Amino acid sequence: MSATGSGNGHLQKPSPAGLPAENLHASLVTLEHDGVWHGILIEGKSGAGKSSVAMGVIETFRRAGGEAFLVSDDQVLVDVSNGVVTGYAPPTIAGKIEIHGHGIAKAEFRERAAITLVLRLRPASEIERMPPDRTVTVAGQPIPFVEAPERHEAQAVRIVQAALTGRHF
Repeated sequence: MSATGSGNGHLQKPSPAGLPAENLHASLVTLEHDGVWHGILIEGKSGAGKSSVAMGVIETFRRAGGEAFLVSDDQVLVDVSNGVVTGYAPPTIAGKIEIHGHGIAKAEFRERAAITLVLRLRPASEIERMPPDRTVTVAGQPIPFVEAPERHEAQAVRIVQAALTGRHF
């Protein structure tokens, strides 16, 4: 499912701009880095490891002394206002995340986040080794975009860190 798609096709409650929100099959985390909050939209097909990557990003940034929280797992409602794409959880799943092999768990969460990066999980064989800077359209707005191998949490976390910090490992 791509950020440009319509998730399950269901439109949710109106956004602050009065337009219906779009429902994406994705997870969303928010984290603070150098005084700036970032929303990381994690896309991938079912079983690609979106929830695991979300937990890994949160844990990694917290261990480094930062703040990081879940916004939504498995479904993200997105809308745009004044050119800013914002994501939030449907009320029925707010504060919940799936732990594969365990089930649904409660998680500390934030209600909304401005989406500043899209991370797409794909088969490793389909990912460029040295991709150029790219964007993808979410709710009609361009957002920086990176890819990571599905079911490879550690590499996905490294890619998010590099995208946000510009660090090289």
